[in-house]
Amino acid sequence: MKASLEWLQQFVNLKDIPLDKLVEDISLSVAEVESVDSMKVFDIRVGEIKSVKKIEKSTKLNHAQVDVRDKKNLSIIFGGYFPIKKGDRVPVAVAPTLLPTGMKIEKKEMFGIVSEGMLVADDEMGLKLTTEGILRFNKSTKIGQNIFDHLKFSDSLNLSITPNRADLLSIQGIARDLSAIYKKKFTSVTIPKLNFEDKELDQHFSIKIKCSDSLRRYAAIKLSGLKNTVSPDWMQKRLLSADLRPINAIVDCTNYCLLELGQPLHAFDYEKISEIDVDRGHHTGLREITVRYSSGHEKIDSLDEVKREIPDGAVVIADSKKILALGGIIGGFDSSVSENTSQIILESAVFDPTLIRKTSKTLNLSTDASYRFERGVDEEVTVAALKHAAGLILEICGGKITSKIFDFPNRKSTIKNKIIFSLDRYESHTGMVTSIENAATILQKLGFQISKKSKKNFETTSPSWRKDISIEEDLYEEILRISNFNSIPETFISSQLPTENHIQLLNPLGPETAYLRASLLPGLLNTLAKNVNVIDGDINFFEIGHIFQNNKGHLHESSNLTGLIACDNIDRAISEARLAIDQVVRLLNKAVSIKMVDDIKAEIMLDSKLIGTINVINPDLIRCDRKKRKAISFSMNLTELIKLPKTQATYRPINPFPSIDRDVTFVTPEQYFIGPILDEIINLDDLIVNVKMIDNFRNTNSETALTIRISYASDQKTLNDNEVNTLHQNLIKKIAQKYKFKIK
Repeated sequence: MKASLEWLQQFVNLKDIPLDKLVEDISLSVAEVESVDSMKVFDIRVGEIKSVKKIEKSTKLNHAQVDVRDKKNLSIIFGGYFPIKKGDRVPVAVAPTLLPTGMKIEKKEMFGIVSEGMLVADDEMGLKLTTEGILRFNKSTKIGQNIFDHLKFSDSLNLSITPNRADLLSIQGIARDLSAIYKKKFTSVTIPKLNFEDKELDQHFSIKIKCSDSLRRYAAIKLSGLKNTVSPDWMQKRLLSADLRPINAIVDCTNYCLLELGQPLHAFDYEKISEIDVDRGHHTGLREITVRYSSGHEKIDSLDEVKREIPDGAVVIADSKKILALGGIIGGFDSSVSENTSQIILESAVFDPTLIRKTSKTLNLSTDASYRFERGVDEEVTVAALKHAAGLILEICGGKITSKIFDFPNRKSTIKNKIIFSLDRYESHTGMVTSIENAATILQKLGFQISKKSKKNFETTSPSWRKDISIEEDLYEEILRISNFNSIPETFISSQLPTENHIQLLNPLGPETAYLRASLLPGLLNTLAKNVNVIDGDINFFEIGHIFQNNKGHLHESSNLTGLIACDNIDRAISEARLAIDQVVRLLNKAVSIKMVDDIKAEIMLDSKLIGTINVINPDLIRCDRKKRKAISFSMNLTELIKLPKTQATYRPINPFPSIDRDVTFVTPEQYFIGPILDEIINLDDLIVNVKMIDNFRNTNSETALTIRISYASDQKTLNDNEVNTLHQNLIKKIAQKYKFKIK
């Protein structure tokens, strides 16, 4: 997005802001400034014709000697397109150079004469400033002066806009942010009041919408009696500063409003819209455009002179016989505006971003319109932009309004987001102190509505153009960036990890990598933070790697397994961890025991040796999780684990007799590690061959329901129900009494 400094001045006074500071502030608080571009980099100067004569061997070419100050007799060969005489002062390009249109100017020899430059016409500069086709300067104009300096072309800021800030794809949107940063008055675009007093409003034109699901808003108006001419020089300068080539007044006005308000518009030549009915050879004059989905295998001759097959399901604007435009992407050549156009249908619409992107990618075609629609255009500016463009066209081309404003809004897309702002939470999250008045003022400058204000809180309604604002933390970012991120003092994190047992590197890449890792958990927490709002269900990560510790001056390196589990229930997370731990130690033909240390930590014991821990993760470490899942971690020292003697595995033949399963649900207000309970159950009787937890649920009464499946079998015979039932009832009574469970 290119923003002319002169154009920005229309909305906010920046004259007292040095360019270097402006660039720095925009890059820090708005969007990255990739470059400051100037038309003055093109070496096109005011030159005075010293002599002109025809080239004898050519019927069309002339030879001139031109004074461009540092070269008094520059030799130039030119055609006879424009009458040039001695004393004329015109634009001259001195070879070698490059024109704004991309044309390279080199020295060339023709008919034995060397041409050292070029007389530059308007269209070769991308301009249409004169009807003759070439600029002529008066005698007071300084010879050798850069013509863009003479014409007062403004420098432009080339901004890299992130996809979430579609509002910055307009001059008005950028100026709004700058007014908040510099605490200056913001002057929005003045929307004209259109005159609908003409009694001859066209009743022969209508619009039908057949794809309302993919339209957020569609508006149009008919203008007649136009004289399509060249646009004024001030408009051409602004368009050219944004790398848009002036074409004609009608098209230039639509492009101008695109840049100023961020709303793409399109003009159809009304006379090129087919009539919907012909009665016995007599034209009825009835015309209608339909906004619909393409039916497949339809084609369009687009404005870039390429014939394209339209993908099935794309939005198109069509009349009774042909496709007029590919909605939100590009217009059709068959309905395009020309110099002879006197009546137009002016369209302003907002299309579904997903469908526009899909169609654009399918056709491998990206335009200024599709680029904006993909990121989200403000549907509340649709009609305002239509009126703005119509007003400009009528001002430049004359004519009158000959229809009502057709407006088809989609009410579902206009819901605004309300967010409660808490001063206490802001200061806790950011570490910055501000006042409730300052926070409210900044947000109001950015277009937010403030209500229900108190000493510590207020409610905000986000503006329609800020579709990226959805949670309270988004408001914090707005306040911080407008206040200037550089104002945040440099402080050490108050809860820094102790480093006395860490191994420090001699030549670290940076302060964040100054120590060898003493735990795998920080890396897993970082991975969790990046994925926590992407994954809907349970999250399970693990890593096996080396950790390093300083043990009384000696480097101690060990292999470690760390897992991280996040789900909706802490009991289920702990059970999942226990199952994972059991899978690991099963390789040693051993069973672990879990020893509770406190409410948030347990030790993993194997043969009375500590091999790891289970820890409940502090919710503050994953407060970015919108689903508010509970998380635990477990860590095991694999180096120590593999040193333990491996129990000799014994062969046990497959039992030829079937097993019988019985389920039991224990209900308890307490929270237990399920592993020790499962171990105890399986050791109660030789007929118990398998025990596993199949469900873990915490109800609204804060009671935990543990459903356990117990499998019974004998290697001597087939057990009957009576035998199993007796054993099962005795077992569950014993467990219930010991742990004070209720049996469900």
